[in-house]
Amino acid sequence: MSKTQLKKFLNTLNHDQITEMVLELYAARKEAKDYLDYFMNPDEEKMQEKYRAIITKEFLPGPGRVKGRTSRCRKAIKEFATLHPHPSRIADLMLTTVESIMVYDRRVRWVKESQENAAANTLREALDTIWSNDMMPQFERRLSIIKEKSSGLRHSLRSRINETFNDWHDTIK
Repeated sequence: MSKTQLKKFLNTLNHDQITEMVLELYAARKEAKDYLDYFMNPDEEKMQEKYRAIITKEFLPGPGRVKGRTSRCRKAIKEFATLHPHPSRIADLMLTTVESIMVYDRRVRWVKESQENAAANTLREALDTIWSNDMMPQFERRLSIIKEKSSGLRHSLRSRINETFNDWHDTIK
């Protein structure tokens, strides 16, 4: 169903029917409940922590086995972005993903090529977000720490991260 069709359908309903429909949606879908809870009480910090925990759980040790699924990290960032938080919070989650992959690489000394690609792509997206929203002073120290710590990584991940920084720097000149 398109937005236009939905809008036409909603226009045929009265206020009580729309209220009932929203309440049913709230009860039936966890995603709708989370969205409506956030809409009524927008606590960006709490939601950011929720999604940060999802990301770090994929790469950092804790209860259970570390799985390293970058798709879960991308999904967490995408879901958080749908709440329309401040761009600095989105950039923070992106950098958390990169940092988590780096910690994972130092700990196990081996990451999949897909994880290397995800780290490089996420870093590039974070740099673009930071630059386009004029937040470089806010993130400059953290980015320099990421670059410094990349020297302790396995060669292929280290080179991917350094290439990403260099390519990005060349494009903004």
